[in-house]
Amino acid sequence: MALNKKNIVSTIILGGLFIPFITLTDFFPFLRFGMFAEPIQTNVQTEQFHVFTLNRQNEKKPIDLSTLGISENTFLYLCRNYYYRKETTDFFKKLEPSMDSSIVKLMLYQTIAKSSSSIADTNAIITYTRYGIY
Repeated sequence: MALNKKNIVSTIILGGLFIPFITLTDFFPFLRFGMFAEPIQTNVQTEQFHVFTLNRQNEKKPIDLSTLGISENTFLYLCRNYYYRKETTDFFKKLEPSMDSSIVKLMLYQTIAKSSSSIADTNAIITYTRYGIY
């Protein structure tokens, strides 16, 4: 059996096309730790939103999400979304029918963690009462 150039070249071309897909899970993951690789970083969320309620006895408590029927992540997403659209009061107005009648105020706080220190800044953004904004 004589090997001709045409068979050798076609084998090399087909091998060159398929070898990277075969070695993708074996060798290529190690290349991310090579000389030009970026260090692995975990994404730490530096901004948190907290909603507190104030009842008629002036007791400040975190909002009870079980009465609203949504998960904590969904609620925090909605807080962030309405905050950046500058529609926080509309968000609180939508929450008002599902709130307990003893709740007088809703207060939104934003906590921003700084990467250079372990101290976080907490800012009171808005206080919403059932009859207006303070």
